[in-house]
Amino acid sequence: RRFATSRLVTQVHREGSKKMAEMSLNEIGRILQGSQGVPEDFSSALIHLHRLLENDQSAHAVCVEQGVADAAVEVLERRRCGTLVEGHLAAVKVMRALMRTPAGQQWMVRGRAVASLAGVLSSAEEVGQSAAQEAVIIFLTLSASRANEEAILRSGAIESLLSFVKQPQGVGQTDVLGMKVLTNMASSPAARSTLVAAGGIETLLAIAGSDEPGERQQQALKNIMNLAASMDLKIEMVQRGAVAVLVNPIKGGGSASGSAAEQELLSLRLKCVLNLVCHQDTKVPMVDQGVIEAMLAVCTSDEVPPGHEALTVTMRILSSMATHRDTKVPMVERGAADCAVALASKARNGGPAGEELELECLKALLNLSAHMDTKQAMLSSGRVVPLLVQSVVAGTPRSDAQMHAIRTITSLSVGDGVEEAIVDGGAVAALVA
Repeated sequence: RRFATSRLVTQVHREGSKKMAEMSLNEIGRILQGSQGVPEDFSSALIHLHRLLENDQSAHAVCVEQGVADAAVEVLERRRCGTLVEGHLAAVKVMRALMRTPAGQQWMVRGRAVASLAGVLSSAEEVGQSAAQEAVIIFLTLSASRANEEAILRSGAIESLLSFVKQPQGVGQTDVLGMKVLTNMASSPAARSTLVAAGGIETLLAIAGSDEPGERQQQALKNIMNLAASMDLKIEMVQRGAVAVLVNPIKGGGSASGSAAEQELLSLRLKCVLNLVCHQDTKVPMVDQGVIEAMLAVCTSDEVPPGHEALTVTMRILSSMATHRDTKVPMVERGAADCAVALASKARNGGPAGEELELECLKALLNLSAHMDTKQAMLSSGRVVPLLVQSVVAGTPRSDAQMHAIRTITSLSVGDGVEEAIVDGGAVAALVA
């Protein structure tokens, strides 16, 4: 009997609490849906609504069904809280609370809620930085699902986010979170088009090239890297000055310092360059803009650890660049082949990472050798053939490294006046063995 009585009391309490919540929701709805009222009334109602939704998820569906959620959006859009930033903040928090239930999520993407959040970002100074931060967090959640893409694009959020991240936002690194939203969106062709049309390339390059190293700059580089992965944008990004922004800090030595943060920036810059160079029409302009010198600076830097991925990415860049006929000669003249030989020699005892680096060096040498005007210059140092012979003799049979070494010897042997250098380097004996 005591157990039954306890359950009855609990049920009555819950039903009573629910009725009180509904009454409170009705009262809040009357205030928010009314056309008259002072900012203090609207602000207080939104604060109470947020508390109600936080404490009772069963009220979420009712809030949407009765139009209270839509009324909260309208209050935010019409700035009926006036200068009371706590009211604007509460309105955004109401939307964030509603997103925790399926009914709230569906309401978010179907109505005006997403557009109102974009408006918060566009007028952050008016509604307050805290409200803007909450809005960015909501966009971060929404952008994680492609199902919400159309609603985000329709709302103008990308344009608002770009404008918002142009200047550092001190509250909780909100600008960094905003750029993470752009990163999530950039995987979509439609979102990339919107981003570029809104000046996204220039905005991100300005942040990446600024003198403010840190997570903000890192996130900008990640966005640039994603955009540069699109074949449709590589040429445009090179034309808009992306190469200078990426390679000038490398040539200046600023990205090669020993700190972990600077090493991370170096890796990101190199990955951006690698994405840009993977297009036949960007290779020659990138040579003209100093990419070779920047890559050689990385290869010869004492600040880059021997096993760092930056060296492997650098050789991939040089290898890709060397696939264009018009880049091979200037690359050899500026020392790319010598650099590949030196790195491959050092990589031999570097374990799996060293094997990967050696293979990339051999790929670069193979690509550089496929031009009649590079063979003599590559053989003149007397170091290329012995390295290739060593890769043939000591390499794992039929491994990628051994096969690339053999192909490079074959390529170098097709030319006038090269026989002596190849024979003296031990290539014939190695191939026979």
